[in-house]
Amino acid sequence: MVRVEAIDAVGVALKHNLLRDQEVLQDLVARICGLACEKLDKVRFRAWTLLQDHWAVFPEQDCPPMYENTHIEKTKLICPSHSHFSDVSDTSTEPYFLQLLPLCSLPWIATPLLRGYLSSSGAGSESLLRSSRAALVHYTEQLPTHSFIAFCKTFTAIIHDNISNDRILLPALDTLGFLFDAGIMQRLNPDSFP
Repeated sequence: MVRVEAIDAVGVALKHNLLRDQEVLQDLVARICGLACEKLDKVRFRAWTLLQDHWAVFPEQDCPPMYENTHIEKTKLICPSHSHFSDVSDTSTEPYFLQLLPLCSLPWIATPLLRGYLSSSGAGSESLLRSSRAALVHYTEQLPTHSFIAFCKTFTAIIHDNISNDRILLPALDTLGFLFDAGIMQRLNPDSFP
């Protein structure tokens, strides 16, 4: 598992403070966030564990919101080290995905996170599809219009950039179809994408 080894290597680099270039650090953290959403349980859990252990890598002004439960609009923000996702099976639940989706509000994380998320919501096991899609519906329903438009622009950019990469494109299109079926995409109007 190359991705698990890569996650572990980033963890070692963070533990020993070897990543001094802020741009490189942000890129690696964004990629780890994407892996924390992806369809393989072992990879998802290892990436989540790394995020929990090294949450301080986020500059305070960019510290992503983390939530106590699935009712996003009514919860207080928490540090992931205080969350209850401590087992591989915990990372296949709707609350787990709801914990990560708000990271899409950070422009430097949005694309890698959503790319990883699409592998769970478009090509995972049946239980993973259900939980990740339920979280996606809940999250997108509560977004203000401007944030929803930004989310959709990121989503369409991933489709555009991966038009010849079936590994990303097919789950993305499957998830897009689901969002239309769920009535989420009907929030957009023709003026949303100038």
